[in-house]
Amino acid sequence: MRLGAFDFIMKPVTINDLIEKINQAYQRKLIEAEKIK
Repeated sequence: MRLGAFDFIMKPVTINDLIEKINQAYQRKLIEAEKIK
């Protein structure tokens, strides 16, 4: 979990699980960006 990783995905992965993880990562980045402002 280095270089900013906060989660991992185990194979096999469904497309829905992948999309959910991407959305979660995006939301975390938005929250972190708001904290910096």
